[in-house]
Amino acid sequence: MARNLKKLGLLFDNEQYIEIAAQQLRNIMPHMAKYGSAYSNWAMLLLDEVFGTNEVAIVGADAEVFRLDIEKITSLIK
Repeated sequence: MARNLKKLGLLFDNEQYIEIAAQQLRNIMPHMAKYGSAYSNWAMLLLDEVFGTNEVAIVGADAEVFRLDIEKITSLIK
C-alpha cells in the first residue's frame, strides 16, 4: 500500500503522499529484521528508497504508439 502511495506521489507530484509512505516505512523498519518474510512488500519500498525510482516520460505525437512498442519489447525480455 505504501509503495503504491509513493508511486502516486511521484505520478501526481504530491509530496504529501511521498512523505506519508516514507513515514509508514520508518514505522515498520524496526520490525523488518525479526519478521522479514512478513514484510516483503515493505522491503520493496525500502529498495525504492535506497536505490531510487526511475521515471521515463514519453512525449510527442506518437507517444502512445512508442509506449506500446516499448511494452512489447520489455515483455519479450522477461
